[in-house]
Amino acid sequence: SLSMPDLEIVGPTGTKTFLHSLRHFMRRDRFHVRTHEGKYASSLDKNATSQNTRRKAKRKKKGEDYDGGKKDEVNFDIESIPIEYDCESVSSHVAPRRTHAMSFVFSTAPIPGKFLVDKAKELNVPRGPMYAQLKSGKSVTFIDADTNTEKTVTTEQVVAASSPGIGVAVVYCPSLTVLNGLKLSDTLRSFQGGASTDDKK
Repeated sequence: SLSMPDLEIVGPTGTKTFLHSLRHFMRRDRFHVRTHEGKYASSLDKNATSQNTRRKAKRKKKGEDYDGGKKDEVNFDIESIPIEYDCESVSSHVAPRRTHAMSFVFSTAPIPGKFLVDKAKELNVPRGPMYAQLKSGKSVTFIDADTNTEKTVTTEQVVAASSPGIGVAVVYCPSLTVLNGLKLSDTLRSFQGGASTDDKK
């Protein structure tokens, strides 16, 4: 039987307890569930990176995904942004409780730059394996056919600059307190580019 990928859940404090309470109703024989609570960044999770690498290697060996279809691997990082705030009760007799509003940012890796074939030809780089090495970020050394001298060409000479990856934010903002917290979030500010210090006020 085909194995299914692991399920990773990122949520507020209490998510693990909630899932544990459902253990008698959930059948997870074919996959594992990993839960992360509060602040979490998959890019800093070595265990998650290791598991993703193993899953990709396994699928690559089989030449298929868990559904049996041949699909491109889609990789992205997820980072949670928990903002603490007082959640008002619907009853005036119950005091507000302290909890977290969870927002999330999904982002992909930078998009590699295009290989400039014309530039490679201009530099007399031999066609074939050296093109592939340059595309992968390696420098190549060869004998220039025109000058009969050794020449080294770097990736930067024949590959265009990479473009930023794609970022998507899923924001939950139930109060002004949470809004102000989101404004100060380093994770969200990293997508604002040239934000000045004054913008943080």
